[in-house]
Amino acid sequence: MLSESLSIAVLTLTAAILGCRLYRNRNLPPRPPGHWLLGHTFEIPSRRPWRKFDEWGKTNGPIYSLAIARTPVVILTGFHVTHDLLNKRLATFSTRPPRVMASLFVCGFDKALTFLPPGKHFKKTRRYLQETLNVRAAQAHESMQEAEVRAYALRLLEGSNVQDESRMLYSSVLLQLSLGYKPEELSDPIITLSERVAKSAALILSPGRFWVELLPLSKHLPSALLGFHVNRSVRAFNADLKQLIAESSRVIRSTMDDLQAPPSFCSKILKNVKSEDYTETKALVDFASISMYAGAVDTTIASLDTFLVAMMLYPDTQLRAQTEIDSVLGSGRLPTHADRSSLPYVEAILIEILRWNPPIPMTSRRLTSDVAYGDFLLPRGCNVIANIWQVFPLLSMNHDEDVFHDPEEFLPERFLGPKGNESVRRVQQATFGFGTRVCPGQHFATSSLWITIATLLTIFTVHPVPGEENKPVLDCEEGALIRILPYKCDLKPRSQMVVDALKRSQISMAAR
Repeated sequence: MLSESLSIAVLTLTAAILGCRLYRNRNLPPRPPGHWLLGHTFEIPSRRPWRKFDEWGKTNGPIYSLAIARTPVVILTGFHVTHDLLNKRLATFSTRPPRVMASLFVCGFDKALTFLPPGKHFKKTRRYLQETLNVRAAQAHESMQEAEVRAYALRLLEGSNVQDESRMLYSSVLLQLSLGYKPEELSDPIITLSERVAKSAALILSPGRFWVELLPLSKHLPSALLGFHVNRSVRAFNADLKQLIAESSRVIRSTMDDLQAPPSFCSKILKNVKSEDYTETKALVDFASISMYAGAVDTTIASLDTFLVAMMLYPDTQLRAQTEIDSVLGSGRLPTHADRSSLPYVEAILIEILRWNPPIPMTSRRLTSDVAYGDFLLPRGCNVIANIWQVFPLLSMNHDEDVFHDPEEFLPERFLGPKGNESVRRVQQATFGFGTRVCPGQHFATSSLWITIATLLTIFTVHPVPGEENKPVLDCEEGALIRILPYKCDLKPRSQMVVDALKRSQISMAAR
């Protein structure tokens, strides 16, 4: 503890001295009062920092600045200013702030797409992912998604735990997509390792979780001075990551040797790579597949949890959606992706889920050159944080009252009518990212979520579990991702006819 405290003190003083010149004589956006030397370094809470950002935004406007060890950080809390900067000035706003923790991992986790700077590896990794996850490619996976969702619904019908089965559903979908591997149970080693790596990655990205992130110079310190917490996290993550890569490589080799195995993201790329490029490409593919899992499973589960809680809190919305489904599908038919364009209210529910409780609260950039914006000058090297979401009901960005009226209410109707398309575009941008860092898997993610929602609404009605202690609330646990706290719900089949249709579909799938 002494070595860690001494390291923090020395590096804070050094960063403060080095940052003074950078911070002075700049026409920065307004900033709240802070410490004369340390600025706002220790005023940003590690838990729910976006609450504090929103609080400061109410008095300082949609763009303001902070000083972290006297180095400026610019905070964006409005959709329009974020769109102007992150979408319209791509060259300047394409770099992520460096993560000290990622650089400490000997397995090279800084090769994951989230941490890659613009350049050859970034472009190649994004191209690989886009080729697998774009709109046309996502359509090729629709039958797999439908089969997995129906198997999920059957397990729920048999009384399985909804949160466990939701994790099994999306883990299976993502592992089939990335590795060509279909796990049989939630305790599968690849799922277990992927879960641990994804949770560690979320911790790395959590603001204020590790002191070294506040002081980038700390990456040059010997490990003995980094402290027990940092070293323990690095050792555990390195071990899990190394084992996951080994297990994934074993599965990839097995599927590539099996001529009957369906093609996967990894196998399609590695089968066509030149021998001299294999080592580099294999490393990129390993981390791209890990990024695919870490970036999709927890976020999609979080959105499905939001859907289930919303249906309990807003039963009239659920009834309206079911009425629409019945009018299109009739009796005894399950939805497919082909029905999506005929179910606009179900689509509106999907978009409202992403607006009402987006799983990723913030996104960040590092400026590569000075930027003039209005009367302000944002200096090269400063970090920019876009505050996507503020915990319900005090809200920001996706709950920007200049864009959405009654932002705390769950109202899918806001996306219907003549202005609906523009509102959808804004939600998708805020949820899936801006500029060159937009999520390459957004089409696959929304496709998976839509067929899950439509299938659940067709087969079940979502009810709260009786008892005051089980009353549904939108309460969240937070980190880099925001998830609804554990909850209970009662899924009641709507009719025997639709249950029979579900069972027939499973018999048909088993016979193939």
